Amino acid sequence: MGIIYDTIRRPNLHDYKREWNADGTEKHICCDGARYHVLSYSFGTNGTTVRCSEPRCEINKGHKP
Repeated sequence: MGIIYDTIRRPNLHDYKREWNADGTEKHICCDGARYHVLSYSFGTNGTTVRCSEPRCEINKGHKP
């Protein structure tokens, strides 16, 4: 009787293939533990603002740096 090994596929959290929208913005990527496309939130008088760490991300569309 031998040991059976399962193959577990894990995402590469250090590298990824960028995908782009027609308007030139980068598609946002959601992956727990990733070091790219990290969201940040700021709470101000005008409500909550969400920004992504990638400058050309589609979430940042309309935000001025």
